[in-house]
Amino acid sequence: MAGRRFRATTTNSRHALPVAPNLLNRQFVVTRPNTVRLADITSLPTNEGWLYLAAVLDLATRKVIGWSMRQHMRADLTCAALTMAIQRQRPTPGLLQHADRGSQYAADDYRKLLSAAGMRQSMSRGNGLDNAPMKSFFHTLKVELVQQRRWTMRGEARRDVFAYIEGDYNRQRIHSALGFRTPPSRWSTRSPDSCPSNQGKIKPVRCLLRHSLILSTIGVSDKPGAAHGRQSVQVPVSAPWRSCRSRFPRR
Repeated sequence: MAGRRFRATTTNSRHALPVAPNLLNRQFVVTRPNTVRLADITSLPTNEGWLYLAAVLDLATRKVIGWSMRQHMRADLTCAALTMAIQRQRPTPGLLQHADRGSQYAADDYRKLLSAAGMRQSMSRGNGLDNAPMKSFFHTLKVELVQQRRWTMRGEARRDVFAYIEGDYNRQRIHSALGFRTPPSRWSTRSPDSCPSNQGKIKPVRCLLRHSLILSTIGVSDKPGAAHGRQSVQVPVSAPWRSCRSRFPRR
């Protein structure tokens, strides 16, 4: 139909893989970090083709603690995002992770990662309201970044999305669910070892050092002039999301 914009479908729930019950059941009020996480996939358009982003969100801190980008939607996309989340923030026993019933989340490799980390799986039929905080993040990403850019190559989109998530959303975005504060300001007043995943075992400064370990996901470095031809990522002053940000905080 003329004038109708094509959208990539990111959920395939027509499969014979095991499906977990909906344990979350839209209970989005969580006061303890590292107890409930949300996961989902979205598509980003480039002139080179679709780029798919899988993300994992901590429901209490509203931080995107795991993410991965690929040009396909196979299970290794979601497994990579889950692996990053586990490595960055060690799950507490019984942590609940919720996603839709897509084949990527029902895949055997994905379920094995959850089990090995001691996490419980929750799944819903794909109703956006069942994963509302994650959908809110994707909406914000697309309004403030994706709709302001026309990417020629997938690599350009990877760099911009990385800069947006790690440089802006996780550090500067205010949320009504956090008392109209940013994630760092809301949770920095906790115990001396204030990273939710530390559990009093790792000094706070080492949490910052972990970021350098995840940059290999997109082939960049956090240090200028890094070896192997990797480029350093810096958030420009004129970043598009800073000029079009809504006056209202995300929930």
